[in-house]
Amino acid sequence: MKYHARAIGYKIRDLLYSQHKTSHKLVVCSFGQLSTLPEPPLDTSIPALFIMPKRVSNVEQTIASSSTHVRQTYNFEILYLRPIAVDEEAYKETVDEGEAIAASLWAHRKLDGLSLAEARIVNSYVMDVIYDDPTGRFLEATLKLACEAILITFAVEVQATR
Repeated sequence: MKYHARAIGYKIRDLLYSQHKTSHKLVVCSFGQLSTLPEPPLDTSIPALFIMPKRVSNVEQTIASSSTHVRQTYNFEILYLRPIAVDEEAYKETVDEGEAIAASLWAHRKLDGLSLAEARIVNSYVMDVIYDDPTGRFLEATLKLACEAILITFAVEVQATR
């Protein structure tokens, strides 16, 4: 059975970049961890999106006459970093931008145009939106990067055949 975390993650990255590069003024949109942030000065690297695969689980298996179908759930964390809000209006923008990212994922939940070998996307959904993710405070404390972080957990259900 083939796994698809990279193909799904790249599709999410491409979708979010095309939807938000202008409205969110994205500087970085990356499939990978924060280690893919460029060298200092880091403050010129945000706003940024990071799409990180976290877990895949096989939740259901059915056996047909000639094949086995496995329902897999791929979990991704999508981290949005933006400059720190200095007042209530700026914080409202942060919340609005996080909601816009989550809404894009919902609107494109079938990840149209993505072709997976021996599998198909059955469903996807936003599991969590964390508006004050501690990553922002960590980056400020360790790298002196004054940013806020919104973490979105996104699940993609795939039916694979083997």
